[in-house]
Amino acid sequence: MPIRKFTRNSADSEHYDYCARHRYPVIVIANLDAEHCALFYDITERDGDITTVSAAVRRIAEAYAELYDLPAHIREHFADQCYYFNLPVRREHAEYAAEALFDYLLRQFRAA
Repeated sequence: MPIRKFTRNSADSEHYDYCARHRYPVIVIANLDAEHCALFYDITERDGDITTVSAAVRRIAEAYAELYDLPAHIREHFADQCYYFNLPVRREHAEYAAEALFDYLLRQFRAA
């Protein structure tokens, strides 16, 4: 059975339970507007340094935002997070980005 790396339903308790059971990060894709989505990830149930992981994800998200020229109002909306657990992506990249983020987070915690 393939790994469920994300959900589009923030109330999907089955997905949260699945991730908790397997000690996977939880990733939820939410629509922002017609062209953008937000990826929310939750790693608070994992052992590890969430500050370091969050800072690394912020750097990746900022590079992505620059590369794909995300609008300033979208970038500003996400800029002031203490822990960078929400990041914007273009809608057409959302599922691929969610899968890549899942894999990245797993690698970070396995390396720790």
